[in-house]
This record gives sequence, C-alpha cells and structure tokens, in this order.
Amino acid sequence: MKCSFLRSTAVACSAVIVLNTSLFAQTDSTLRQLAEARGRFVGAILNSNWFSYGLGDDDEIYENTHMSQFNIVVAENEMKFDATEPKRNSFSFSKGDKLMAYAAKNGMQVRGHALAWHSQVPQWVPELAVKVEKEGGSAKDTLLAVLKNHIENVVGHYKGKIREWDVVNEAIDDTQPATWRSGSSQNPSVWCKYIGREFIDSAFTWAHKADPDAKLYYNDYSLEWGLAAGSKAQFAVDSIGKRLKAAGIYITGIGTQTHISNYHETTPQNVQALVKALEAEGLTMQITELDIGFDKKDPTQADFETQGHLYRQFMDIFLEAPNMEAFVIWGFSDKYSWLADQYKYCGLIFDSSFVAKPAYDSLVASLKAHSADKVTKITDAKTLTWENTSPFGNATYTIVDYSKEGAESRGEWGGDVTNGNAKFVGEALAGKTGYMNVPLAGCDQNADYCGYQHAIYTLPQDVVDSNILSKCETLLFTTYGTNGSTAYVNVGMNEPWVSLQNGRPVAPKTWSGMTVDLQVVRDSSFSPTQLTINSSDLSALYIAKIEAVGCPDSNSVPVSPKDTTKKDTSVALHENARMGGSFNASATSRLEVFDMQGRYLGQMTLQRGESFVEAMQAKFKKPGAYLVRNGYEMRRVNVK
Repeated sequence: MKCSFLRSTAVACSAVIVLNTSLFAQTDSTLRQLAEARGRFVGAILNSNWFSYGLGDDDEIYENTHMSQFNIVVAENEMKFDATEPKRNSFSFSKGDKLMAYAAKNGMQVRGHALAWHSQVPQWVPELAVKVEKEGGSAKDTLLAVLKNHIENVVGHYKGKIREWDVVNEAIDDTQPATWRSGSSQNPSVWCKYIGREFIDSAFTWAHKADPDAKLYYNDYSLEWGLAAGSKAQFAVDSIGKRLKAAGIYITGIGTQTHISNYHETTPQNVQALVKALEAEGLTMQITELDIGFDKKDPTQADFETQGHLYRQFMDIFLEAPNMEAFVIWGFSDKYSWLADQYKYCGLIFDSSFVAKPAYDSLVASLKAHSADKVTKITDAKTLTWENTSPFGNATYTIVDYSKEGAESRGEWGGDVTNGNAKFVGEALAGKTGYMNVPLAGCDQNADYCGYQHAIYTLPQDVVDSNILSKCETLLFTTYGTNGSTAYVNVGMNEPWVSLQNGRPVAPKTWSGMTVDLQVVRDSSFSPTQLTINSSDLSALYIAKIEAVGCPDSNSVPVSPKDTTKKDTSVALHENARMGGSFNASATSRLEVFDMQGRYLGQMTLQRGESFVEAMQAKFKKPGAYLVRNGYEMRRVNVK
C-alpha cells in the first residue's frame, strides 16, 4: 500500500520531540503545543496494537509521536463493554488502567469510549435476555440491571480521572427518516431491542451519578451529513440532546465521529451547522473519530493536498466554535489504522513511516492562523493523576532464557514439524548470542491448515505446579522471524488442543517482542502444561526468551479468585474442543464461530452449494484467523 509521503528530514523528525507536559503550556511547535497555547484538546486514539500485541521496532517512534502531538487520548477498543466486562459482573480494567497510567505520565486528558453500544457487547448479554424471556421473566428489567451495574462499576472505577465519556454510542438506526436501532433494525441494539429508548435516559442518569464531574456525550456516525428533516443529526439533536435536557437528565453534548472520504467536500459546512444548532441548545460538540480516507491505495500528491484541505476546514470550525473542546482523530499513522478493514486507505495525518503528511501541515497552519487570544479556552482542565490499581503485580517470571550463550533448556521442545525437533543454538544471531531454533514446518498444505504446523514447549514443572500463567498479565516472547509472518502462541492442557491467544506479526529478520494476553487462562479453571508456537507460513522462528509479565510479587497466591462453578462459552471451548480431525460443514450444519481468544462471534449456516471458506469471508470481512466449531469438531480458518 502506497501511503508514504516524502518531506524534509527536519519536518519528519519534529514529530518525535518529547515535550514538557505541563497543562496548556505556551509553546509553538507541534499540534499539542499549539492546541495547548489556545486552551483546547487535540487527540488521537491509542491503537489496540499498543495495548496487546506490542509494536516491536515501532514502540519508540509510536509513543514519542503520540505524546508529542496530542493532549487527549481515547482507547480504540479497550474500554468498551466486551473488554471491561467479558463475563457478567467480572470486570477487567488492566488495559484501561494501562492507558490511564500512560495519560497521567504524559500530561494528557482521557475520553472514555463507550459505555452502551450495540456492537462489541459480549455474547452473555443477549443470551441472558433470551434465557430470562424463555423462563417467563422480564428481559427489560434484567438488562437494565446489567447496564446499571456495568456503568456504576466502570465509571466508578475511573471516577474523577476520566474527563468525558461516550455514554451511548450509535443508538440511531441508518433508516430514512432516522429512528432508534430497535429489534427490527438490520443491525439492532440489544439495549434498544429489549429496553427501548429508556436505556439512553437511564445510562446518562447512572453515569452522572457514578461521576458527577465527568462530561457525558452521545456519540454517532453520519451526523456530519447535515440537519435535513429526517436526518440522523436532526434526530440526535431533538430526540437525545433537547429531550434529555428537557427531562432534567444531565448531558454535556454530542460527538460526531466524522469518518469520511476525501471527496466529501461539503461535510465541513454540515458540521459547522450542527455545532451552531447544539450551541443554541446550550450543548457542546466534539469531533471524536475523524479520519479522511481514500478509496484507492495509491493517492497522488494532489489527493494528499485535497485531504489536507479538508482536515484544515474541520480544525478551523473547531477553533472558531465556542462550544467545542476536543478534536480527536481515529489514529495518527497509516501503519496502524482500521480503515483498511473498511476498504479505505491512507486516511491519517502521518504516513506508514510516521512522516507528517499535508494533512498534518494543514492542522498546524489552521492552529497558527487562529491566535490564542481569539480562541475560547477550556477553563476547567485539571491535571490527571493516576496510581496503578491493576490487580496485577510488577514481577516478571522468566520461564526460559536462551539469550546468553551456553544457557540450558528448562523444558522440552517437540512437535509435529517435518524438519526435525527444535534445538538450542549457541551462536550469534542479530545481536543475540543464544536462541532456541524452532523449525516450524513450512506452509505446504492447504492455507487453512498452515496454522497446525507447530513446535511444542513443555512448561517447566515449577511453572505448572504454581500455575503461574493464571496469575500474570501477559506472556512476552523475544522472537526473531526469518521471513516475517503472524506467529501464534497456544496454551495446551496435556495436549495443545485449543488456541488461547493470537500473537502479533513478527517482523522479518529483526528481534522483537511478541505479547500474548493471559486473560483466558485467568478466566478458566485449568493449569496449562504446554505452550505451542504456531505460524501460518514461517519456515523457522527463533526465541531468545519467554517471560510471564505482570505477575504478583509472590507467586504463591493467584492475583484474583476464579469462579469454577460457571463455565462460559470460551471456557467450554478450551476444555471440550479439539483442533483438527474431521469437520462437517454441510448445508445443514449450524456452525459456531470464535476468535482466536475463544470468544464467541456468532453463528452461520451454509447454503447449498456454498463454499465454506467463501461463506466465512463474506460473513467475517476482517482478515485473520478464526475457530469454527460444529458440535465438538473444531477447525481453524484463515480469512484472507
């Protein structure tokens, strides 16, 4: 993908200056400094890669660019419902806490996103509603209780720390005229379906009670298309903003996501009209998820200039509006962007090499054109402080270390690889004096089965006896890939039966860290005995070190109690499903689909004559690896 943009070294390097992070410092260089001098917030998400997978060689430039350019931050996915409450009343704040610690360290404010949304709701929520209705109970009352408990716990956990929340996200359907995303919608909201519009009023009421100082927003897409009769924007103003205010329910304002394409030239005028309409109602507006993508992968210089012109118009509106506080971009480098999943490209302000594009220059130009004394300043900004309250400790438990020449193995390597068992090699390789050579079998079968080529590492007995993997936050692998690919780390119980967590792309011919989340191990009741190193098409992988990170200082006590009386879908998957073997995908089959973490994604049924792989590609458009189960038969599918 050609998203690169050439410019002078001096300008490119300016992106990674580390700043004095005092609030609203009077300086004049980067986006952050210019925004702070004008008393406003300019921000970008932290991509999910940063939270889970690690960024390898990009770690330093990614963080330096982010912290130098922005003073407000939001998590791409890590504060959503499925991330914070994966099981009922079982909350996970570790990744959100990681963001809070980062923001506090770098003098940033935080947006919370999002408390109630129709998407990324864990499967237990709709299953609970169905179960209650089947038993003759009230699904509405049950889900109201679920939502109240969720908001009280999540907002309460971050009380006084998160400046503003997207309380409700995308509750308006895409119909014309606009209406609620009810059960009759093509993409319904579980909250609208079982509760109705009341869930919005309740969510704002509970959020305000949980943190009276937090600013509360309704957030949606397509609001930027104008205030015509029947539009989503007019519906949001009337049926959410004005209605809640009239009912005495606290709401700060509305956020427009603003995911657009480079040819949407009239969109800024629509956004300006929406700002004024909200100002008339005493409401604030934020630009919350801005990106301006291209439909083609190789934009020209003229295309980039057009993109920059659009970015500038939005910044002009932002700086000239008295009722706007935050201008947030959904990412900042084209290398880490969701747009490719939407078949859009190159939509951010830095290219894939972290070089600033004309879009960046346009934002700087707009800020400089609006003198600080002419911009309405935010007067209630407070410095964020954060003490890490994660249940995980700080200890690191080294499971195996081959980084020094002459190191001895602390376990066994074996597997079904065709070119021999792995072995320790005591010779230099790209700066490492020792490493484990894991000769994974090549991708010499159908692509769907390449992931089965693996080597098995038997955990040392002390790791098994203490069940250390149930007490720590992540596994960190120091790896070296020969060809570059996606490597997976699976956890087995006696045999490597099921996938636990996928790892991350391994850059070719460089040492990098591959991080694997241990959430499913913590949620389950078994004690793993093996790690399985899988790869889709690597012929070899080298490992210098395996460490358990974020372990308690004492490894004798689990970091949190485990409920072994309940088994959700992911636990059942890990204990009952065996990878490989026969697999029936007929037209009559009801197939269950999971991600590589064992989280339920939905069901699918093949039509007669329909290709199984094609059906997967049509239903799950995001490329990656999936687990598909038919009864107790399990198959891994790679969607290209």
